[in-house]
Amino acid sequence: MVKADDDAIAKVNEITNNDLATAVFDASGNKYALETGSNYMAHGGRYILVGFSKGELTFNHLALHAKESTIMCSRNATLADFEYIIHVIDQFPITSFVKHTVPYTEMIAYFDAWLKPETGAIKEMVTFKT
Repeated sequence: MVKADDDAIAKVNEITNNDLATAVFDASGNKYALETGSNYMAHGGRYILVGFSKGELTFNHLALHAKESTIMCSRNATLADFEYIIHVIDQFPITSFVKHTVPYTEMIAYFDAWLKPETGAIKEMVTFKT
């Protein structure tokens, strides 16, 4: 994870050997963050908007288009939706596709392995318990 400060793009370049990120997630909902998050994205990258902003957003179309980007958005759920999911989550057969579970403090170390077919990775789970 990289904190979005003045040196963020340099930090992402350092981590990715100047390739930028293949996937950028925004969970902030902050208008500025949502509009500029694609700056951290590599050619062919995915920009996943999880954070929600009720206002209009403006993107540099040329920059997104030139990178051959994919923009993905989460759906807007209500409190009732989340309460229902919490109630039925234990019935969901995650063991059929979640092959590895790691704490968030170790997830970066596993990314390369998860890209290798021989690890059997389909969907991987990151836990945020302290």
